[in-house]
Amino acid sequence: MNEYEQQAKDFCTKTNTTIKVDWLKYDKYFPDDKENRDIYGITLIKGQMSYYFTFGQSINNSGFKLRYKSGTAKGKEVHYMWEEQAIKESKHDKKLFEKFCIKTFGSMGNLEIVPPEQPTEYDILTGITKNNPETFENFCSEYGYDSDSIKALDTYKKVQDEWYNIERLYSLKEIEMMQEVQ
Repeated sequence: MNEYEQQAKDFCTKTNTTIKVDWLKYDKYFPDDKENRDIYGITLIKGQMSYYFTFGQSINNSGFKLRYKSGTAKGKEVHYMWEEQAIKESKHDKKLFEKFCIKTFGSMGNLEIVPPEQPTEYDILTGITKNNPETFENFCSEYGYDSDSIKALDTYKKVQDEWYNIERLYSLKEIEMMQEVQ
C-alpha cells in the first residue's frame, strides 16, 4: 500500500467511515464520454448515517483486458472488436468473460485475462467535493464553466448536492482531514 492509500485508510479509521463499493455496469458515465467505463455505486457509511452516489472509474482501470502471457508480445494488450460487448455482457464476472474468449478462440492459448480494478478508498475520497461550491457564478468562475450553460448548471447542482451530503456526514474538522488526503 502506498502513502496515498494509507492516508485514505487512516481518514476512514479516524472518522469511523466505511466505504461500500458495488459494481453497477460498464457504460458511458460522463455526458462527453466517448468510451465505456466501469460504473460503481459508492456508499459512505459513518455511524447511522450514509451517503450513496455513483462513481465512474478511470477508463484505464475499467473492463477486462486481454494480455499475452508469453513470447515477444508478453504483457502487451490485445484488442478485439467483440471485446466491448463481452465486457458488457459478462457483467463484471471473470468466468463469463472467459467463456466469451473460449467461445471465440476455442481456448485461451497465450492470452490471460486482466480483471478491472475496483476504485480504492483513495480514488473515492479524492474525487469527492470537499469545498462549498457557494453560488453558481462563483462555481463557474472557480472551475472554468460558462455561466450561461445549462450543462454547467446541472454540474453545479450535482456538486452542490454532494457538498450538502458531505457536510451532513462530516464535521468541519473531518472535512479538513479529508482535504488533506491527496
